[in-house]
Amino acid sequence: MKTIIRCVPIFIGKFFSYIYPYKIHIAISKLKINLYSGWISSGFSYFGKNVKINPPITLVGGRYISIGVNSYIQKRCVYCWENK
Repeated sequence: MKTIIRCVPIFIGKFFSYIYPYKIHIAISKLKINLYSGWISSGFSYFGKNVKINPPITLVGGRYISIGVNSYIQKRCVYCWENK
């Protein structure tokens, strides 16, 4: 019985890998990052070339923040600017 319980998830994973291969998953993830980066770029004061932003991020006061060329921002990053 334990052998069957262990084999079923592996079988389902292998079956799913034919429908949705890992290479396609990576390509879709890269496309999502590029689309999100382009969408949020208008919220910054300066947005350099080849900047990648992995969603989601929190952006407060982005019009005062500059992002340099070839930057990569990981997900769950918080960018804030408070004008005192």
